[in-house]
Amino acid sequence: MEVLGESGARAVTHRAVARLAGASLASTTYHFKDKAELLTSAFDWLIEQYTRQARSKLEEAIQGEMSVDVLIRHVISVSKQGISAPSQRVFVRAWYEFMLEACRDPQLRGTADRWYEDTCAHYQELLERFGSRAPAQDTRRLVD
Repeated sequence: MEVLGESGARAVTHRAVARLAGASLASTTYHFKDKAELLTSAFDWLIEQYTRQARSKLEEAIQGEMSVDVLIRHVISVSKQGISAPSQRVFVRAWYEFMLEACRDPQLRGTADRWYEDTCAHYQELLERFGSRAPAQDTRRLVD
């Protein structure tokens, strides 16, 4: 993630990952056949972490007060994450790199689409619980 967040997707190579991990080049090439597999694995991990963190923060935010306003404040705080939490900047830059690469690579686009649909389904479920009259439309407004 660090290589991706610091230097972008083009810098993600077996050699760079091995150097940062303190592992041999042979071990990275054994586990990942090519750069696409390295990136896919990194993006899968990134999505898992991003989703887990965002949902955990949301569950904390709605403790005691379930409203659309709480959900909106949560979405805003997640979008400002890299600005307000300097320790998260590499993570946020890696996220943006993932989204840029997903625009270029159809295989990664599928991964991004799955994340988007999962996120939309989660927010739509919450909006239904909050009493939204148009949860699908409200979800698209929040996420898009």
